[in-house]
Amino acid sequence: MSQTTAGRATVLLLLLALLPHSLASEEWKLLKEQQGIRVYSQKVAGSRYDAFKGIVELRAPLASILGLLEHTEACPEWVHSCILGRTLASNGFSKRYTYQVLDLPFPLAKRDSVVEAITSHNGVTGAITITLTAAADYYPATKHVRIRVTSGSFHLDPIDEDRTEVTWQLHTDPAGFIPAFLVNMLLVDIPFQSLQRMEEMVKTAPYKRVAIKYDADGSPIDLLHRSWPLPEAVE
Repeated sequence: MSQTTAGRATVLLLLLALLPHSLASEEWKLLKEQQGIRVYSQKVAGSRYDAFKGIVELRAPLASILGLLEHTEACPEWVHSCILGRTLASNGFSKRYTYQVLDLPFPLAKRDSVVEAITSHNGVTGAITITLTAAADYYPATKHVRIRVTSGSFHLDPIDEDRTEVTWQLHTDPAGFIPAFLVNMLLVDIPFQSLQRMEEMVKTAPYKRVAIKYDADGSPIDLLHRSWPLPEAVE
């Protein structure tokens, strides 16, 4: 390598080192660890708002947790700030569209969100992941402010037949003008309080009896013994 080329390479490396930290992948920062729940935050490149990750080990089978996550209408009973939940369309297991209304602290206007939820299965570990992506235009506009940027997942990893590790990761832009510090303050309350309530909810009757139906290849294809109706099918 010539001296000129080496010099250019050195300058390039120095410039890369000086790039804003937000352009590099950020480490997850532990915000709270209490009652078996860990809550983390992470800077997101190009966004004023951080992502959160909540992790908890629940004494509940994976099927019960999956049932609660499918039952969107139960959202106000366990998701912090959720005041209305509805499944708009579903094929029963692998894909659905959901609608939620969120009540933010005064004087902020209520937000609503439409999300596409795709369920996938790891045949080796038995883990199930529900990937969440904004689908803002799937449902007509309402009087609420529509959230148009959402991405995240629920990852359910079975420890044994009666214990499951839940990892909930989410990044969203609440739309409209909201101070970033206010939204980032909710990064602890939403996952921590929601996962607390989740543990209580999955032990109640509607979810304790839920089971997973598998096909001949061992892949999950539906839930059994659900006590809530499903809307129209979606492809």
